[in-house]
Amino acid sequence: MAQHRGAGGIIVVGGGIGGLATALACARDGRRVRVLEQADEFCEIGAGLQLAPNATRPLRQWGLLDQVVNAGVLPKRLVFRDALTGRELTHLDVGAAFQHRYGAPYVVLHRSDLLDILVAACRQQGVELAIGGLGPGGPQPEPMGGPLLVGGAFQDDQGTALIGDDADSCRTVDGVMGAPPHAR
Repeated sequence: MAQHRGAGGIIVVGGGIGGLATALACARDGRRVRVLEQADEFCEIGAGLQLAPNATRPLRQWGLLDQVVNAGVLPKRLVFRDALTGRELTHLDVGAAFQHRYGAPYVVLHRSDLLDILVAACRQQGVELAIGGLGPGGPQPEPMGGPLLVGGAFQDDQGTALIGDDADSCRTVDGVMGAPPHAR
């Protein structure tokens, strides 16, 4: 577990793949981190996920790549075809030479498998994971220079930094910037 530096912690709003990866990176840097997820559990909706080397390199650095590879597949080749005729348009070999060139593999896996791996890594790193309580108002900032406050059941949460990774609703940005929902 990382030794926490600084008095204030970081609040990450959104417990999806992006929010958990952000929280893990911050915790590994010695920051106190709390993830606030509005759902009642950490779960990922969707199907497969393709991770290029720019995504698998950090997973290797965090010691998670072996788990990700074991949960997924290392394709040898990507083939792009015409949707109507099925004719091959082009292909990309992603085997050993590709891995050597880019310094990490190309991995295909289910979103929920990656999320489960990130949840476990965050817990091991000491990230506090809170679920099921983000109210409809989203984060509400105090005056400039004051603590960042979060609404709903997490209304007493404070931190020195607020990271919004609640992409579907964008309530973090709306709450902090004062924009009405979906006005952007």
